[in-house]
Amino acid sequence: MFTRIHNRIIGSFIIIQMKFVLIRGANFHIRFSTPDAGYLDAKLTTRNILDYVVNLQNYGITYVDEMSSLKLEIKSCKDGVVFLSSSELMDSAEPFYEIVFGAYTNTRTYILKRNNDSLLPSSMTEVFPGGQPTHENNTLNCSEFRSFWITWSGGHIRIGRGPTVGENMFVEWEDPSPTNVRSIGMCTWWGNTGQWKIYVEDLYSGYYNGCGKNNTRADLNILQSLISRKIICSALCSFMDDCIGFNYQYVTKRCELLSLESAILPVDGVSLSTKSFWRFYTKCFRNKAMCVGCF
Repeated sequence: MFTRIHNRIIGSFIIIQMKFVLIRGANFHIRFSTPDAGYLDAKLTTRNILDYVVNLQNYGITYVDEMSSLKLEIKSCKDGVVFLSSSELMDSAEPFYEIVFGAYTNTRTYILKRNNDSLLPSSMTEVFPGGQPTHENNTLNCSEFRSFWITWSGGHIRIGRGPTVGENMFVEWEDPSPTNVRSIGMCTWWGNTGQWKIYVEDLYSGYYNGCGKNNTRADLNILQSLISRKIICSALCSFMDDCIGFNYQYVTKRCELLSLESAILPVDGVSLSTKSFWRFYTKCFRNKAMCVGCF
């Protein structure tokens, strides 16, 4: 961890005026659920398929064009779907990759590339007709999370199991006409719901964002609650990898350090309730490109 700080001593307390903090290997996850989107089929019937997905932009992940991999966990009985879209707006008429974990009654992994919304066979490529066998009878599980990773650099798509990118690969395909990925969405369908964990590994930028909203308090898990000045509250959160931000009450000086651990977020992001004299501050990553909770 690298820090640059100014300290001044008041009594027995050290007041830390934080300029920036860089935490190497910071790792936290965003957790949310997806509903049953119904009987959809990107290949045969559903032109506007991306209208039904949960967009990761809802959770502050707005730098997808700089990404080339994704680590995730899925808890669903079958049909956990990831869309890698070339459209920042999730426009179904633009090219995208569809990856279905637990397809064909939870026995296969299915990949489709669709170039537009015409539904013409010539406009799409079914990478593995009938799905790629996954070497397991049950790819997904109704009651436990299963870990996967996806990489797509230069249209070279690889998929594997487990938390480490590059290990236990079981699907590989190189697109002869690569599509740039600018947004990512998740979906469950055909009678299934799902819970997801999306892992974010990056450098904390040292910045907090109040999301431009006064009198708001985030409904997240509280790691610690204490009375302090706001600068102390922010400094404490800065040194905790599992602290994603804090609520601060300006009258009572109540500081609530917050975590995303085990919190299932609604599809439109962090839930903020109206509370007088409170304000929610979230950590920003990637030089302020990702501020979880600000949309």
